[in-house]
Amino acid sequence: MPYKQQPRLSDCSNHKLGNAIYSWSIPPITTCPGRSHLCSNLCYALRSRLALPAQTSLYQRNYRFSMTDDFVPWMRLQMRMLLPRVVRIHVAGDFYDDWYVRKWIDIVRTATEVMYFTYTRSWRDDSMLPELIRLGKLPNMALWWSMDRETGPAPLIFGIRRVYMAVDDRDAAVAPDDCDLVFRVRRSTPMKKANGVLVCPAENGVTGKFRHTCTTCKLCWTKVRRSRWEEALSDILQREITTPDVE
Repeated sequence: MPYKQQPRLSDCSNHKLGNAIYSWSIPPITTCPGRSHLCSNLCYALRSRLALPAQTSLYQRNYRFSMTDDFVPWMRLQMRMLLPRVVRIHVAGDFYDDWYVRKWIDIVRTATEVMYFTYTRSWRDDSMLPELIRLGKLPNMALWWSMDRETGPAPLIFGIRRVYMAVDDRDAAVAPDDCDLVFRVRRSTPMKKANGVLVCPAENGVTGKFRHTCTTCKLCWTKVRRSRWEEALSDILQREITTPDVE
């Protein structure tokens, strides 16, 4: 059915995402049931150009549309028309209920030529966790559990990586050593690794002629065989197998 105000995928003009990644966003905070006080206060979608009236209006239109039965077929059509290589789900916003997650499962598994990636704190909502795990298991979905010092540790699920939001450099220094990536909010010094964990190359503070974007980095939207904690578990099991019993 026609809509007076159309929803829209954002084009490849986001400076951090780069020139090959489309994105879909909905309003921040109100659609984030797993939010912590920290991420609510530091949310980047409430600042800079993401908070401009045109953007917030678009997010509201997208949100209202996502609740309709037209959302899944419309998104499938966008995939066929735009032919995106990669789609970032939720530059702003998050999965707000289990029905919405199921819609994304339908979209992702029927557009297998597209790679999707997203970070979510909705793992903190027990009603959504089973559907989010289903979504994360799809071969063309790179799903990340997002954490900070208030959320507690995210569940260890095979095939789903974990990212830690560090408020500042002191917070980054105590990032969980079994997560796969660290995002830095307030960055005062260059830092390629935080407590042994890779810092997002776009946020590590290293300057030079080449500036990384999500398009060039590829880490977050590349499906990996095993996460950092899975590698550590594998190493432990391998040592137990190969270490001879001592009588």
